[in-house]
Amino acid sequence: VKQKLPVATPPDETFQRSLLEAQIANKAPTQAAKTVTATILSGPVKQKLPVATPPDEAFQRSLLEAQLANKAPTQAASPFQSVDYDSAARLAYEAAGESGDFDAFKAKYLEDASAMVGDKYKAAAEADAAEAKAKAEAAEAARLAKEAEEKRLAEEAAAAEAKAKAEAEAAEAARLAEEAAAAKAKAEAEAAEAARLAEEKRLAEEAAAAEALEAEARELGYPSVAVMKARQQPKSAEEEAALASKYGAMDLEERAFSILTDLGMIDLNPDPEDPNRDTSKDDDDME
Repeated sequence: VKQKLPVATPPDETFQRSLLEAQIANKAPTQAAKTVTATILSGPVKQKLPVATPPDEAFQRSLLEAQLANKAPTQAASPFQSVDYDSAARLAYEAAGESGDFDAFKAKYLEDASAMVGDKYKAAAEADAAEAKAKAEAAEAARLAKEAEEKRLAEEAAAAEAKAKAEAEAAEAARLAEEAAAAKAKAEAEAAEAARLAEEKRLAEEAAAAEALEAEARELGYPSVAVMKARQQPKSAEEEAALASKYGAMDLEERAFSILTDLGMIDLNPDPEDPNRDTSKDDDDME
């Protein structure tokens, strides 16, 4: 098959190089240490190249480069050139030293080349898919790690904030409790002081009243208020009952002595052995 194709320079180097390089990259050697005679066609120079294995990569490259170097354009200024699509298969056929049916070889050659190219692009697609999957998994892992880190930092910040709030509330409660305790202590101290002052005032008033009564009793000729009250008549029913209760349990002598003492008719001398005795007037009594 021949077809008119627009090319920049004849022949189409890209097409032939792609087919040969795909074959070189994927086809394994089938014979070891065999010398193959390759004839470069379609050029003014014919050349024989020995190669180690068919198809050998160096041989195929040399073959293609020699063909491209020796192939002369058939039309000087034409934008179209004829490209024989069987040339790559024919070169491989001749390089392999085949002598059988070329059409069968070409069909097998094209099938193998198509399979190799398909495998190449399939492997590339699988590699790209694996790489994309790995990148997606890495991105997802990074996203999850970032979310986990952000969550951890947020939880730590919330815990720190809650702790600070609790500590502040506890400090405020302690301050208020301290202030309340201080206020209570102050109130209690003021109440105690007020009670003390009131007791002192009461005692002072009672002492002043007693002293006034004593002065009044002495003015009336009684030695003391107690004697004056004991001698006052008539007695009320309550006073008579109190006296009867006081003296009723005594025998006759003790009752008479107590009555005379209460009426101020007997002067008692303090016990000199009494530790509670008033000794402030001992010197006066000696004189």
